[in-house]
Amino acid sequence: MKGDRRDKGDKKDKNENLLVKGAHLRVVSAGTEDEPVETVGELLAFTPMGYSGVEGLVMQPDKEGKKRIVPLPSVLYIEIVKEAPESKEPVEESTAPFYT
Repeated sequence: MKGDRRDKGDKKDKNENLLVKGAHLRVVSAGTEDEPVETVGELLAFTPMGYSGVEGLVMQPDKEGKKRIVPLPSVLYIEIVKEAPESKEPVEESTAPFYT
């Protein structure tokens, strides 16, 4: 099947795993009627927000000391400014869906 990951064998797709911890992003999300909210900084994690099942991006903005959670439904677009450095450590599979 065309586009199926199994056709590629063990090779990783170049665009695979771009939204991972350590990636430097520019996230534009819904704000007021006149102006969207822009967050530029490092992606720390994905996290659920409350009991509604909505997830958010936990960001460390470049110009602020506080962390920011951007709800995924409000995201208009994401620009990848700089990809995360490749980790040589094995990735641990976690069943915990929250930011720690």
